[in-house]
Amino acid sequence: MVLTELETLNMALEALREKLVLPKETVILKEDNTYKNFDAIVQIMDVEFLCEVKNTVTTATIGNITNRLKILGT
Repeated sequence: MVLTELETLNMALEALREKLVLPKETVILKEDNTYKNFDAIVQIMDVEFLCEVKNTVTTATIGNITNRLKILGT
């Protein structure tokens, strides 16, 4: 079964909620991504994190993903 990126993101957020014992409203998926340069913004304790969701990450692709997020975060 191949998961969509949204399904992968939702599973990751649920696992994060369980590990950090956060209430549902503490982790927020923001879908108002005007520029569509990233997949989501996750807010945890008033800190926003850009998310790039990939179903497969390899040693060959991790550098490009990291660099892209660094550029978007500035």
